[in-house]
Amino acid sequence: NYSTAYDMALLSRRLILDLPNEYAIYKEKEFTFNGIKQYNRNRLLWDDTMNVDGIKTGHLSQVGYNLAASAEQGGMRLIAVLIGAKSEALRANFCKQMLTYGFRFFENYTPFTKDKTILTREVRMGAEDSVDLVVPEDVALMIPRGSQQRIKINYRLNQAVFTAPIAQGQELGVIEFRLDDKVLAQYPLTARNAVAEGGFISKLWDKIYLFFTGDE
Repeated sequence: NYSTAYDMALLSRRLILDLPNEYAIYKEKEFTFNGIKQYNRNRLLWDDTMNVDGIKTGHLSQVGYNLAASAEQGGMRLIAVLIGAKSEALRANFCKQMLTYGFRFFENYTPFTKDKTILTREVRMGAEDSVDLVVPEDVALMIPRGSQQRIKINYRLNQAVFTAPIAQGQELGVIEFRLDDKVLAQYPLTARNAVAEGGFISKLWDKIYLFFTGDE
């Protein structure tokens, strides 16, 4: 059974996002059980220069000292994972260096918020003639400081023109964010509202239009 530092970072992220009440336990510096006081081995919890609130320490004789740590600063949360340090002090120091570096040289960038209209596209055979495309969650990117102007946005739609019916929340494409040649993130583009099939006259006009334009 093997786990990488990346695996532990993914698990830590899901813990923070999905189980906030349980995650709050990891910032406790001590607890008493059965009359015995136990101290948290995460030394960074005592570091006044960092806002560390977790996560987990560990030690394996074959590997060494391990630490997954997380801190929040200025609305940005970072996770640092170290596997294989030679001492408790070194694992804390290395994780502190990683977190400090991240907060100094990176920043959050939110180009679009949840349910903000990003694109509006034509709809045929529908009770409405267009549909708004949105992202179902805030687009949260972590980027090198000062690099916002270099971010490129690409759209990949399932169709050039959509045909009713369309369900609310139906995925209609993907929006992609790139920094230089690197893909930072991809988010689904979904329908803000449902578009029902149009009535007889509406559909007839669309069919006539398609016939004469050759788009059918």
